[in-house]
Amino acid sequence: MGVPAEPVAGADCKKHAREYGAKYYKHMIGHIFEWNSDLVNGRGRCAVRGGECSICGIAVATASGGLPCQPCTRQRQKTGNTQKTQSQEMHPGHDEVFEGFLDFLSEVGPAQWWAEEVMDFEPQLHEFAKCCTRAGYAVRAITVDQVDFVLVPRPRLIIAGFSHAAGHKAAADYFVKEMQEAIAFVRGQKAAAAVGVGGVVDTADPDEISRRAALQEQARVEDLARAPRHFSKWQVHSSKIRSDNGVPRSATPWSARSNVVMSGVPRTPRILDLVETTWAVAVAQSPTTIQTKQLKKGLWVGLNQDIKRQPITAAKRARGMPPVMTTGTMYYSFEADATISGKGNLQLAGHPSDRASRSFFSESKLRDLAGETFCAAYCSIVSFVMYCNPHGEWWRSGSGP
Repeated sequence: MGVPAEPVAGADCKKHAREYGAKYYKHMIGHIFEWNSDLVNGRGRCAVRGGECSICGIAVATASGGLPCQPCTRQRQKTGNTQKTQSQEMHPGHDEVFEGFLDFLSEVGPAQWWAEEVMDFEPQLHEFAKCCTRAGYAVRAITVDQVDFVLVPRPRLIIAGFSHAAGHKAAADYFVKEMQEAIAFVRGQKAAAAVGVGGVVDTADPDEISRRAALQEQARVEDLARAPRHFSKWQVHSSKIRSDNGVPRSATPWSARSNVVMSGVPRTPRILDLVETTWAVAVAQSPTTIQTKQLKKGLWVGLNQDIKRQPITAAKRARGMPPVMTTGTMYYSFEADATISGKGNLQLAGHPSDRASRSFFSESKLRDLAGETFCAAYCSIVSFVMYCNPHGEWWRSGSGP
């Protein structure tokens, strides 16, 4: 975006993440360390230069990163006997957020910073903001959903802090205002582009009407309200969703279509049912005049997620969420009739296609990177807004804080 920034250093505990950064971004970032503590201490083994490096004495204008999400993710059991399954406060990652990050602010002292965290961190946001305020920063938080920029829905908290040198409260208020305006603009552009591009045609598809009528009759005959006791959790969830949408429990409308091969889809009962249920519900919730070709377009399913986590409701589709896409790492495209590669996952998050080669990184590693990556588009916008902070002329002019 034309921001004349000079990235000083970063850190990631995953080896393949450091290798990825060193291979594709070594011309942009000076150092990539293994631990956040290396950033705090100002020295450590660098993946870019292949040895011990020091960044002591370098003034940091803007810091950014992702706070550990393991303590508060919904996917983690929060009532258990081990440290990692008890309350959020007992999880080891909690100290990384409330102690490690504050150590970073104290030792490195960036003039301004922003961090990404999962939505379930919100109950602890007030306490976290108080800690950062005591460290001398004015803190604000906004919610950003990357589906406004790319196909993958992923709502996140963006937390930003500004020191007195960067404008403190005035800069914090400016950040919120500019981010809200930027998001509103992107949403407006997206809505304008969608006008007249719907999938509804003037005449009904007779074959589709017949198929739906057959499904409704089958659903009427089957007793969907009583799930057998031997059903596993995913079967219960699937049965409930099918029942709510008038879809028979035994229906397999997607694989029954001609020329459907489901390339790359694991042939396990849960995943096959997930694909079938997603398609059946999408059909049930769509107008009878919609063509199959249009219905398949933009229809996805996250194969490593439970059916309950799929945004398959009409209300979510109205918000712009392509049905069905989640924060998983293995996606199936109904339009392509195939799973999306790890490289494709990174592209879905807005990353350049030339930054992921399977000759250097395995498919599983690329999927793992995609599952944890930031959306490139909103990262650019956040960074640009921070750069344009009118209360932070000190660092853009090079005069220092």
